[in-house]
Amino acid sequence: MKAYLGDFVRTGKHGHRGRVIIKHHNAFLSNTDEDWFKAQSISITEEEMKEPWYSILCQGAGSVMVNESDIVEIMKSYKFENSYADFYFKPE
Repeated sequence: MKAYLGDFVRTGKHGHRGRVIIKHHNAFLSNTDEDWFKAQSISITEEEMKEPWYSILCQGAGSVMVNESDIVEIMKSYKFENSYADFYFKPE
């Protein structure tokens, strides 16, 4: 599912909820080490590597990077909390 910067999303594989902070054209352009992709508990296919990837600031804390087909829902705004939210987004 295509998402845009600032969208609130939910992922399918791990159920992360958060807000899109970066869109990468594909995994190879994300500046993420190849070993990171190989170490994932749920394997990443060659086709998924070629998809756009998104960095998502997660609800509560932390961030994740997921491929476009792993985004299963774009949600309306909700009470989003992450200590870095004000760094990426204007306070609401």
